Amino acid sequence: MINFIIPGDNGHFPFTLGKGTLYMLWTIIAILPLLALGWFLLSQIELQIDSRIPQVSMRWAGVGQALVIYQEETWWLSVRVLLFKKKWPLAAIINRDAKKKKPVKKIKDRRHAKKRIGIRRILTLIKTFRVVHWEAAIDSNDAICNAWMYALNFLPYTQQHLLINFQDINYFTITIRNKAWRLLYAWIK
Repeated sequence: MINFIIPGDNGHFPFTLGKGTLYMLWTIIAILPLLALGWFLLSQIELQIDSRIPQVSMRWAGVGQALVIYQEETWWLSVRVLLFKKKWPLAAIINRDAKKKKPVKKIKDRRHAKKRIGIRRILTLIKTFRVVHWEAAIDSNDAICNAWMYALNFLPYTQQHLLINFQDINYFTITIRNKAWRLLYAWIK
């Protein structure tokens, strides 16, 4: 038992940590990382593409987001992770990689070569994503072609998602969601 009593201090309540309190404290310390891990695994990952406003955003709920957007005649990459927020011009990032000198390739042993991700594993990862919403508006600038495609507006599977029009409106939006635990399970499997 630990006593936090200052000698000669009779005016305050003596605070003591007993065995039960220490067990409870260690239990809380052990459970907090498990709760954080569970939160990261159960939180939602969302990819949104919208061509009306040129924007691609990737959000991990509660963790952060990355956003590629066209503003002020340039493409911008905006990143927010927890409390950190930064915005860069995308052209500067792309050109920075091109300026770096390419190192001379060394011949490696096949035994020590890095393992590559197989196409099957990539396909299983892609299959874990779910399309939540998609919408496309198409105008081919040819009235006859639009008239032939106009019947697609009334098909049951495309009725609320596809719009064939004669008004020169063209756009595409899609929202794809996933959870981190599905990605991890597909990677391990």
